Amino acid sequence: MAAGAPWPPIEFAKRYYLHYPRIGFGHWPPLFYALEAAWMLAFSPSMTSVMMLMAGFTALFAVLTGWVVEREFGRTAGIAAGGVLVCLPAVVELSGAVMLDIPAALFAFWAVERWARFLESGRLRDSAAFGAVASVALLTHGATVFLAAVPPVSALLQRRPRLFLRPAFWAAAAVVAAIAGPWYAFAPGARHEFAGIPRSLGV
Repeated sequence: MAAGAPWPPIEFAKRYYLHYPRIGFGHWPPLFYALEAAWMLAFSPSMTSVMMLMAGFTALFAVLTGWVVEREFGRTAGIAAGGVLVCLPAVVELSGAVMLDIPAALFAFWAVERWARFLESGRLRDSAAFGAVASVALLTHGATVFLAAVPPVSALLQRRPRLFLRPAFWAAAAVVAAIAGPWYAFAPGARHEFAGIPRSLGV
């Protein structure tokens, strides 16, 4: 798009893949790459610029963690939780690479926080918010499919089987089906069953 689309899309995809063979078109969901592309267009495609984007995701993850802990245990505990998060070896390592793990963890954690809010309030909008954020997570990394287990498992652990009878409980699933469903239903390789780019690209 930035170059004015000088090549047919399939030809461009072939050339791009020959230069970056670890890229699997359609294998990973598109949201992170769309955000990354928007960031590069707005700022710079340099490595420094992209690493700033990754640092931003990590910072948001730490802030969200601190905010959730602060609500339950106070500001000091919240600040400590955010600080500990960014010091964890896995977080340090993943923050220094352009990978999907930190953004996916951020969105998955946010989604679980939204579902916890629904369990407290029982409001339709909180269930829908969980569905929306879960969709963002699913469109970032397929591994966040575990979020599908959060509503039923939480209802069973809290011994609240009547939640299954409430329309608000199922609103989250409807939102996910509407937003993330089409990608997983139609995008080639979206279920992570195949590595690399689609065979239709001929590479």
